Amino acid sequence: MAMRTNRVVTIPRYGGLIGMFSSRAHVLGSQIDRYNNEGWNVVQVLEAEKGNLLVTMLSLLVLCFTFFLWTFMPSYMVILEKDQ
Repeated sequence: MAMRTNRVVTIPRYGGLIGMFSSRAHVLGSQIDRYNNEGWNVVQVLEAEKGNLLVTMLSLLVLCFTFFLWTFMPSYMVILEKDQ
């Protein structure tokens, strides 16, 4: 009987002007393709929690300090499995 190995991967997202030019589907798809080529299968894709008021204020502050070029956003968590 084959054993299965599970793995959780976090795929970050970015906002601001830089984030506008990178498609969320393209970023997520390219990472999933990379893991599929390594033999991993995607079980589930979850969007991380939005955070709280402090995290939102910090994100806006970073966006202002970078002249609206970059800020962090909630990431994706991808659950993978692989047969050994």
